[in-house]
Amino acid sequence: MKYSVIIPTYNNGKYLPESLGSALNQTVSPHDVIVVDDGSTDNTPDVIKPYLSDTRIKYIRTENRGVSAARNTGIEMANSELIAFLDADDIWLPNKLEAQLPLFNNPRVGVVYSLRQPFNEHGLIKNYEHVKVFRGDVLRHLMEHNFICLSSAVVKRECFDKAGLFDVRFSHGEDMHLWLRIAAEGYEFEYVSMVLVDRREGGEASRRQNWDKRFYGGKLLFKEFFSNPKYRKIISYKMRRVAWASLWRKQGYYYYEQGKPVQALWFGVASLSFVPINRMAWGIVTKSILPASLGRRLRSQ
Repeated sequence: MKYSVIIPTYNNGKYLPESLGSALNQTVSPHDVIVVDDGSTDNTPDVIKPYLSDTRIKYIRTENRGVSAARNTGIEMANSELIAFLDADDIWLPNKLEAQLPLFNNPRVGVVYSLRQPFNEHGLIKNYEHVKVFRGDVLRHLMEHNFICLSSAVVKRECFDKAGLFDVRFSHGEDMHLWLRIAAEGYEFEYVSMVLVDRREGGEASRRQNWDKRFYGGKLLFKEFFSNPKYRKIISYKMRRVAWASLWRKQGYYYYEQGKPVQALWFGVASLSFVPINRMAWGIVTKSILPASLGRRLRSQ
């Protein structure tokens, strides 16, 4: 099966060679690698020039419209039956596609993903606890957590014909919104239970910013998804409550880790209002009302 690789990039010229090289040097060679430059203002055009002699490389430069629009441009340019996504600062292991492609022999499978290993400027992040992953009908599991790393995902092209492209209205959570729609269309998900992607992470400031983006992005995407007449009959009442409970609980956990017990307590209680029997939410509530000295001691453990 032919596959196309889509690499959206914005001012990632310093990372692009390693990312691009990891796509070109797969043990199963890609049909093409589409680099969509989302109006970069750094040296990205100069970085890509030496690679253009490779006939597999397609480079398109657009005005800055955001990563979702860039990915959509790549999807529209691709003519393969499988689409693989790779962010410009992430790195694939050489056997990634070789391990994933055979799973598409099951005609019901629409998405195949894998585990990831985060790293930063200091190297691999040790003692990383991998998220729990799921296969088959994953819609109800997606209500609790986005366990699919986009840079690990390979998507059957027909999924986009039925579920649509990335929704450019979302600045965060656009991948989660896509997975929800593909799952709601009845496609099964598969995974390779091994690390096939090295995923770059930012610093502490970036993580704090992402927490807020995840929360507000999650609110918007769930509201849109739940109100879509196409999927209304598929989404159960329980699924909705689990989704909201999970979103509020995660934000409560974030505030607790930041040493803000009042906010953590509020979000923990809000989570319990959707799903009262929730061990993790009760944990946040309990810890938030403990004396400050004990709370600091628990967070440091």
